[in-house]
Amino acid sequence: MPSIPEAMRCHLDNPITTLAMCWDLYLCNGVEHNLTSHEEDLYINGKHYLAKTGVSASAISSSSGLAVDNMDIEGILDSEIITEIDILSGAYDHSEIRVFMVNYQNPEDGIVPLRRGWLGEVRLHQGHFLAEIRGLLQSFSTKLGEVYSPKCRATFCDQQCTLNLEQHTFQKLVISQVVDNSTFFFYKDGATLPSNPSLFVGGSIKFDSGNNKGIVRELKYYHNSSVRLMLPMPYAVEIGNELTLHAGCDKNFSTCCKLYNNALNFRGEPAIGNQARMNLRRE
Repeated sequence: MPSIPEAMRCHLDNPITTLAMCWDLYLCNGVEHNLTSHEEDLYINGKHYLAKTGVSASAISSSSGLAVDNMDIEGILDSEIITEIDILSGAYDHSEIRVFMVNYQNPEDGIVPLRRGWLGEVRLHQGHFLAEIRGLLQSFSTKLGEVYSPKCRATFCDQQCTLNLEQHTFQKLVISQVVDNSTFFFYKDGATLPSNPSLFVGGSIKFDSGNNKGIVRELKYYHNSSVRLMLPMPYAVEIGNELTLHAGCDKNFSTCCKLYNNALNFRGEPAIGNQARMNLRRE
């Protein structure tokens, strides 16, 4: 743990302290939020920490072993800082966060680092958000290795799959009709899109223009240039928005063989499911 400056140590030894908690939140899109639990804004090391956010934190649980440390932060959705649409669009997913305490009367005394990690699950309820902070020890709880399965374990078009994603990507699609934020129709000038809906099972759509630009959603349904998304887009979908459509795979051996002719790179054991069914019949 980083050392605490001597001036801050002296302040902590006092019977009465003037401490405030602060957060540095680094979003994956490059945006940085600086927040504080103090009732007034603070300026620390050249950064402006906003106070009018209603953000608070739970007690921090730590241990000397490898158990994962726990901490939650809660706050009020604010139209200028933290919005419901940003959370639903995934802007805060996997964001890095640093938590520390400071003497709000003398920020120059230095800081007391409390926690560093990444945001986990973010839940919304009645105008509030609750986010779990996953500490550095979270990485040690990750299970490594592969298991046997009847379906393919590779990600579509990754190094194990070996297919070329560009060959299964359809760009410059234009929305022609909107049903709602998860269902719409599109077209592509001078080109015919594949009619086989199986090609897009597990696929995705990326918005290349409009308010949803850069946001990706998984496909739930595809048929004759119409799609339904697994989750609605956070902002209004409009006629004329441009899209990029990525094919997908349902991970079945038959799909890998018949649809993609890629059986040699299938990363599953399809006979496992058949053998299990045969054993059940014998019993």
